[in-house]
Amino acid sequence: MAQSGTPLTIIDSNAGSVYGTYSFEHRAQLSGTPIYTSGSLFSRVQNGYINSAAFTTPPPAPNGSSADDTDFGNSGVGLIRGPKQRNVDFAIERSFSIEGFSKIAARAEFFNLTNTANFANPDRMLADGSAFGTITSTSNNPRIIQLALKYSF
Repeated sequence: MAQSGTPLTIIDSNAGSVYGTYSFEHRAQLSGTPIYTSGSLFSRVQNGYINSAAFTTPPPAPNGSSADDTDFGNSGVGLIRGPKQRNVDFAIERSFSIEGFSKIAARAEFFNLTNTANFANPDRMLADGSAFGTITSTSNNPRIIQLALKYSF
């Protein structure tokens, strides 16, 4: 199984505060610099998957009464994609006949056969400060091997 990363929306809970709407609806303001950091996925996991400099404070709202009253940001819904996901599962089974109608079946199952780390989505909340854009966990299990033996009579 292989799939591209899930679409992510960058949220700025301080944006659009003049309107009194829910903070999880406020999209971030783009600054014009690249959104993604560069390098391999491993280096991006260690140093930040999303470039925090790509976002800035939204402009003041038309009827705002202070600098804290800002408009909504201009970034789109699903602006970026999280890390891609890959997984290989494998199973093998063999049956052996024994005298009469008896059988023995041996089965081996391998989940995440290649033991590939699939990383979870990065923190997408600008208000989280230095945690913004970082990936702190994986989204899959390590390799698991399961053996089974079945006797039928």
